[in-house]
Amino acid sequence: MNHTIIFRIFASIFKQFNVTIRLRTKHSIAINCFIRAKKRHFSDYAPTYISFLFFIFSLIYLFILQRKKNVVNIDSEALIHLIIDALQEKKGIDIRLLDLRHLEEAPADYFIVCEGSSNTQVQALSDFVQFEIKQNTGLQPGHVEGATNALWVLVDYFDIVVHIFYKETRVFYQLEDLWSDAKVTQFAEM
Repeated sequence: MNHTIIFRIFASIFKQFNVTIRLRTKHSIAINCFIRAKKRHFSDYAPTYISFLFFIFSLIYLFILQRKKNVVNIDSEALIHLIIDALQEKKGIDIRLLDLRHLEEAPADYFIVCEGSSNTQVQALSDFVQFEIKQNTGLQPGHVEGATNALWVLVDYFDIVVHIFYKETRVFYQLEDLWSDAKVTQFAEM
């Protein structure tokens, strides 16, 4: 790719940025020179280009650090208890913990399975679990699947996968029977 094209892309991106954010750092001088250099030959401003790239990568790095800053280190057991408490608080039905750690082919260490009496409750259970985990630990699920239909919502926290079913869907798929070798712990409904 031609350097002038890269140069123009970065210049236009930052020009839009610069309208809303007035930066007062040592990099702002280099960035202002970079934007002014738009009409001139690129090779005269190679150091400015490098400074600008450094600045952009610094912003990305700071953004990632800021997101990770609020994440609390938590072990699987504590995360399980937070998820179970959230499900019980929103009246999840027939909550079970499947311990899959001793199974070699298991996709996760734990499955937490429960059901809701309606699509609305299934969605509410899923949303509340995500909200509580985010509030208490800062963790976001790796993936959420099935939230649009709310018949079977899967919330993936990597080692722990939460399956929230609509009652008939749970009976149809029989996930607990599929993983019958797992150690099952049933939790009381509140």
